Amino acid sequence: MVEGKLWMIHKDKKRWPLKFAWHIECWVKQGMIALEKKPYVPAGNRGRKPLALTDDIKVARNKLLRRRAAAFFRLRAAADKGNISLVIKTMTLMEKITAEIEQYGGVPKTWIV
Repeated sequence: MVEGKLWMIHKDKKRWPLKFAWHIECWVKQGMIALEKKPYVPAGNRGRKPLALTDDIKVARNKLLRRRAAAFFRLRAAADKGNISLVIKTMTLMEKITAEIEQYGGVPKTWIV
């Protein structure tokens, strides 16, 4: 016998278990019927599609992305302190990085203001 447990939940947040037992042949038949109704689809095609770039370009792009993230962190720190000259310097650096990354797969949509 194959044993299983299903937790039932009421809308009042009360929970109780239901215990089931199947013959092995019946359990396998039930699984095969479920697979026929809804076939297995591998999860490899979920998520963001990767950019079609070479390994060298990916490395250079990631370096630029990290440089911009560090500059953005410094920008927020300078803005909190009220250091206007550092804010201007960091903004020009971020604009330069944005121009550089155009060559390596384009600017991410979140950067466009």
